[in-house]
Amino acid sequence: MMLAAASVVLVAASTACGGGSGAGGGQPAASLPAASPGSRVPTGTQLQAVLPYRENQPAGWQLVNASGSVRSSGGRVQSPLGLTPYSSDCSLVAIPPSALALVTNWWAASWAYSLMQQLSPGPAGPHTPHNLTLVLGGFQPGYAQKQINWYTTDAARCHDYTDHGGTTWTTTSSAVQGLGDQALYLQNVSSAYTQQELLVRVGNNMAALSQDGALGPLLPLAQFEAAAQVLAQRLDGV
Repeated sequence: MMLAAASVVLVAASTACGGGSGAGGGQPAASLPAASPGSRVPTGTQLQAVLPYRENQPAGWQLVNASGSVRSSGGRVQSPLGLTPYSSDCSLVAIPPSALALVTNWWAASWAYSLMQQLSPGPAGPHTPHNLTLVLGGFQPGYAQKQINWYTTDAARCHDYTDHGGTTWTTTSSAVQGLGDQALYLQNVSSAYTQQELLVRVGNNMAALSQDGALGPLLPLAQFEAAAQVLAQRLDGV
């Protein structure tokens, strides 16, 4: 039930954030360049093809058997949304799993994600399932860097905050060296559980991983970074 609920939250985050208005305190979508065939932004279908859920799956990885566990923006490249009034909401930092929202908004032109498990040592033994949300985003030139820089600033601004459900969170972030062209690690801690996220920019595209402690144990940071490296390598050259 928890995994199925996570899928619903993930899709809802994409729909709610992706369909928001560009008016108000943010930058309207109309001021952003539209995607064009010459930009070579990969489509959601192309990004979905390199997610490790079907072929060349790393040892110990498996797809979560739940509705909506693999989705994408499809075969067309979208115009980026741009910032909306909702963009400044600190609760975005801890919407589980928030990786989808932060990668597909506010400047992505395409996206794909899968809900997976990595079986590795943990509280339940040598094959403990660790839930992972894997996300890939395609961007117009310069916008992937703009996206990760925005989230770096936002995570620092939202170091301590209370979400709409009344839960208090503390967010910390740090740059990760040697992973893609630019990488950012975030940890969101509440009194109930912890989340961790890792964003990696590879050229004009981005990969992100998210884990929610409410759904099970978190991977140690070294393994979390190794999982991100798998996505970064697959994204390189897309």
